[in-house]
Amino acid sequence: MRNLVSAKELAAAINVNLFTVYRADERGEIKNYGLGKAKRYDLNEILDINQ
Repeated sequence: MRNLVSAKELAAAINVNLFTVYRADERGEIKNYGLGKAKRYDLNEILDINQ
């Protein structure tokens, strides 16, 4: 099950700057899920990358 969070919530959860999340997204390092105009990120997927 996906745990979709905003960029701000993701940054807080993994203790990085918000712009780090934006840069990783732009580079294709993390996957985003577009919901209308908003982008969301799967927290569990990101945490698996960092392990």
